[in-house]
Amino acid sequence: MATKWTKDQASVIDHRGSNLLVAAAAGSGKTAVLIERIISLVTDKEKSIDIDKLLVVTFTKAAANEMRERVGLALEDILDKDPENDHLQRQVLLLNRADITTIDSFCGRVVRENFHATDLDPNVRTGDPAEVEMIKKDVIEDLFEDLYNKKDEEFLGLVDLYSARNNDKPLMELILKLNTFVDSSAYPEDWLDASAEKFNTEGKDDKEIISSYLGPYLLNEVGILASYVNRLEGIVDKFEAYEDLLKYCDYLNYHIAYIRDILGTISPDLGQENASLKSDMDLNLHELDLELLKADIDRYRSEKGNIKKFKISRNADPSAKDEYNQVKDQVTKKIIKGVKECLGRLYISLDDVRLELDMAYPYMRAISNIAKAFRKAYRQKLKGLGLVDFPYITHTALDILIDKSSGRPEPSKIALAYRDLYEEVFIDEYQDSNMVQELILSTISRTSPGNRFMVGDVKQSIYRFRQAMPEIFLKKYKDYNISQGPIEDGRKILLYNNFRSRSQVLEACNHVFMSIMREATGELDYTDKERLNPSAIFKELDLECINESVYRDGFNNEKTGIKPDISIEDYNVGGPVEVRLVDKDYNEEDLDLEGGDLDDFKSISSFRSQCQAIGAYIDQVVNNNKRPYLVFDRKLDKYRKIEYRDIVVLFRSLKSRVEDIEEVFGQLGIPVYSDLGGDYFSTLEVSIFENLLRVIDNPRQDICLLSVMRSPIYKFKPSDFALLRLLDKDLDIYGLLLKLYEMDQEEVDGLGNDYQDLRTRLVHFMDQIEVYREMSRLMPLDEFIWFLLKDTGYYAYVGGLEMGQHRQNNLLLFFERARSFEKTSFKGLFNFVNYIDRVKTRGSDMGEAKELSEDANVVRLMTIHKSKGLEFPLVILAKADGKFNFRSSDHRLSLHQDLGYGPKIIDKSKRINFPSMAKLYIDKKIELEQEAEEMRLLYVAMTRAKEKLVFFANTDDYNKQMEEWKATSRDNNGEIEDYEILNSRTYLDWIMMSIANLDDRGKALDSRGQEYKYRGYKDTKWIIDVEDRLEVFKRTKDIEKRLETQIEKPFVEEIVEKPANRPILVRPYDYQTSALKPASISVSEVKKIIEAEDQTQYENMYMSRSIPDLKTPAFMHGSDSNLSFSPGEKGTIFHLVMELLDFEGLYGLRDDKKALNDKIEDYLQGLIAKNILRPEEVATVNRKWIGDFVSKPIFARLSQAVSQGLLHRETAIDYNIGLSEIYKDEPIDESERMMLVGIVDVFFEDQDGDLVLVDYKTDYVSKDRYEDIVARYKPQLDLYARALEDISGKRVKEKYIYLFSVGDLVSYD
Repeated sequence: MATKWTKDQASVIDHRGSNLLVAAAAGSGKTAVLIERIISLVTDKEKSIDIDKLLVVTFTKAAANEMRERVGLALEDILDKDPENDHLQRQVLLLNRADITTIDSFCGRVVRENFHATDLDPNVRTGDPAEVEMIKKDVIEDLFEDLYNKKDEEFLGLVDLYSARNNDKPLMELILKLNTFVDSSAYPEDWLDASAEKFNTEGKDDKEIISSYLGPYLLNEVGILASYVNRLEGIVDKFEAYEDLLKYCDYLNYHIAYIRDILGTISPDLGQENASLKSDMDLNLHELDLELLKADIDRYRSEKGNIKKFKISRNADPSAKDEYNQVKDQVTKKIIKGVKECLGRLYISLDDVRLELDMAYPYMRAISNIAKAFRKAYRQKLKGLGLVDFPYITHTALDILIDKSSGRPEPSKIALAYRDLYEEVFIDEYQDSNMVQELILSTISRTSPGNRFMVGDVKQSIYRFRQAMPEIFLKKYKDYNISQGPIEDGRKILLYNNFRSRSQVLEACNHVFMSIMREATGELDYTDKERLNPSAIFKELDLECINESVYRDGFNNEKTGIKPDISIEDYNVGGPVEVRLVDKDYNEEDLDLEGGDLDDFKSISSFRSQCQAIGAYIDQVVNNNKRPYLVFDRKLDKYRKIEYRDIVVLFRSLKSRVEDIEEVFGQLGIPVYSDLGGDYFSTLEVSIFENLLRVIDNPRQDICLLSVMRSPIYKFKPSDFALLRLLDKDLDIYGLLLKLYEMDQEEVDGLGNDYQDLRTRLVHFMDQIEVYREMSRLMPLDEFIWFLLKDTGYYAYVGGLEMGQHRQNNLLLFFERARSFEKTSFKGLFNFVNYIDRVKTRGSDMGEAKELSEDANVVRLMTIHKSKGLEFPLVILAKADGKFNFRSSDHRLSLHQDLGYGPKIIDKSKRINFPSMAKLYIDKKIELEQEAEEMRLLYVAMTRAKEKLVFFANTDDYNKQMEEWKATSRDNNGEIEDYEILNSRTYLDWIMMSIANLDDRGKALDSRGQEYKYRGYKDTKWIIDVEDRLEVFKRTKDIEKRLETQIEKPFVEEIVEKPANRPILVRPYDYQTSALKPASISVSEVKKIIEAEDQTQYENMYMSRSIPDLKTPAFMHGSDSNLSFSPGEKGTIFHLVMELLDFEGLYGLRDDKKALNDKIEDYLQGLIAKNILRPEEVATVNRKWIGDFVSKPIFARLSQAVSQGLLHRETAIDYNIGLSEIYKDEPIDESERMMLVGIVDVFFEDQDGDLVLVDYKTDYVSKDRYEDIVARYKPQLDLYARALEDISGKRVKEKYIYLFSVGDLVSYD
């Protein structure tokens, strides 16, 4: 049956005569339409086109292959109806030659067909990504070495500014990052020059500096200031209805009047009441008088103190009080404070701007020059090796297609030839294009009339981190018009009918995005025109359209027939969108857990608790036979019961927590397939084989050597290593092997039988490794690895283990990687081992071998990015409360394609640094772009669902958070204010602020068949369910118990007693208890054991060692404007500051508070300049704590000790202590010892030669916790004192802790 196209789809298929932009929403059938358009062009009776005259560009090879296949099938269907058609037969033959390809492949073709226009060898090949990274590393190291030798002043200045204390790695990384960044620019060298020259003031007048440098900065600040005054005006409009708030309106109007005057100086239009900054408003900033602007700001500042403040009357109307209380803090703490900060940034003089530019220019010029030098050296290196990378191919293709001989870029003769060749250029996923791709494809496309067909959905542009530029799509979207015929510039057609999802899913999506997505927040206004229109056909549920298997499986256990008395009410389909929250708070009275369950519950993380909630939910949905949830199967054309394969759990990103999810789901009996993280190299079979290769390459690697010897390949036992160690206590492992290997037989005989057996096995091992070493030098790498897998029997061995086929496939994948490596410019085992290290360092783990079929009945786990283009009946978006992980700009230099460099200004001589105006604006611009991309990611996630959409999240206090969501600020039209949307940092906030104020409408079933109240209107229906984490834990335990009872008892072989010649005695190991204890333990862990009421929770400490708080890498935090650090991280930062603090210098300023505070601040800024701490880390340091500490008598003693050289800070201790002293209630021999390790914050030697010990504590201390905290740290101080006394031989006379939060010095003497 022929496909019935909608009117808009038919317009897309039939359009001719101009460029066409198709805005195709999720589920709109854009691929089917694109293929039908290709077929219609090929089979057009009036003007048919050969298929090889079309260029179809997609962004993945998989998409290109799928499209080629679908076009082929469509052609064959038509040919079946008209088998004698010569033209159709020709198209089938031409299909293999058709340019249905990726942009990279097309550029490669342009280069291959036009080598004569390049300086490349025709035999070049494309380098492997890891190989290319290794070459880049070699090139930059050689470049830096050369610059050092030349004593290049420009370069040495950069090293001084951008390197760490003892290495130049940060500067190398910056240059490599910049190189990757500019690869997406059409002309990278021009971009580097233009970005540097923006800071050059030579020959530029004031207007030019304001226009070129200050313009974007001022535009941003003016927009912020205008938004603040708009908010104040909105509050005034609302409050004028209350007589008791009229004076408050007067107070606000004073501020509004002054701010409008300031805005009027910038632009008369902005001086008008309720005026806001619009994208098409011309501010004429180059004419701005900055001195007049400063005068207006000064006037406001001076008069602000005279504005009479408002205090609401006690007798005021209650409703007026409520309204006032809701906004007063917002006005004073956010709006007025924000206005003050904004005006501070607008208080600019041109002299200051010129000074900033002059300070930055030398370094920006140097960075561009070095980046250009690196790019030149890198290209020469690639050329010498006969290699290219993808950016090289792309830019070479661009050079072939663009002729710049006339001084401006024009299509070359080769490009014009391609224009003649291609009748139409199709571009799929157009929203993900970058400027290079856009320039290439526009150059080979015709102009009058245009012949480009561009299809995409800007709301699904989620690859900006790969330098995609959705603004390319948006510009055409705004410029092109909707019309019935061709338009000279181009026509656009909107496909917003969704043929995938139920109306409840789509209307929920529409409601959320009409609430939060607009040009100011999401780069696009989500209006009625953009809304998704439900067009999918789901049959009405009746008994005729339910698959028979549902009756049998659900209602008849004997499967002998269909239960006769079932009704349609026994089934559940579709339903509202669900928001399921796991609340941290729970009722203590319900805590009736015991033993291990209680310990598990108390130690469970919030994320794991959410995983349990998701797992329990899936279990109840899939295994519900009382009221089964049905999904519509289009293949069967009937409803069937939901299965695991119908469910996907989406995460924003989740590489480090995959094991948690898989473990929880496994405990609940849920089959799961994860494509979230790559841990290929950590799989046992690959790890052991990799270590074997490392040993063959270099046997003097103890850990690798031990791994191989203990592996199933060689089967050495722990007792063998004990025997080896007895030979010599100082040699490394390989040295011990050599010593025994080279012994005379007489010496071995003298050592005993154990050594004779060990020597025999050792000789075999060493001889075989030596043979392998020789073979590795003579054989190609891939052949050698295949030989090794077979000769060792390791490949066959892993095949006999559990999941043996999967393990063998992992080893085959390793072999394939080696075969690919053999084709690179690097050869040999040594380079391959380095290559593996490089792959690991880049984080580009290959991922385990995958054997999952499409129909495998498992729950899928995947990221939102990987889900794009897919669809599932039930979509669960997990961790909706996760903070947006904005990719923060380099704190030294921000980069933006349109705006160029945003440097931090650094003056080494004055030891100061501050962000430039360009950096402030670029960082803000990047944050807004990333927030818009997060919004689009949420859109992609929500539109994956066909039948049901469920959100899961954690909350700390649901009732409190719900009140905050309900109180979200709205304008006079009831729309959520822009700033509320932009200040949100989770998907949950966006969703809840959109639906919190919806009214309850009735009751509906969730997908588990349970009845809930829902809120919303028409098909916009939401269920909000809150369950505390205790309820979740108990529910998962119930499921686990149910599963235990369902597991059949394992078959037990009947044991027949047989007479034995002698009894077998099994003697218990005398030191079993000691063997379960760790070899070393920290003082903090000992403190926990001593103070613990129930020591049993520490019996397995060796398996659950606590990990100290370490400095968290920057990428694990959010954006610069909204970083979060754990208390442990803050404590670590503060301890580092105290370790490096200049005690003598601060003590001399103890009586001058201002000078002391300035000194502390200078010192902290110095830590930033030296790259010891990042600015956001320094921001966590409490300056008052340090200042208060300086005033204490103990600080005087510390300062004196410094001057005498008697102060010791952050001293590591290793102290031997008896196990029985720690584990007092366990049967441990007194001779058993362990190593006690710890760090003493500070101690010093007094005038009597005794020691004084001080330990810093940054805990928050309240009155009710004070005594507990003091008592808690006594065991720790006693252990430190004992260790110091034994190690130093001196008496610890005084022991203190200093509690910074309350400024108390606590003595333990």
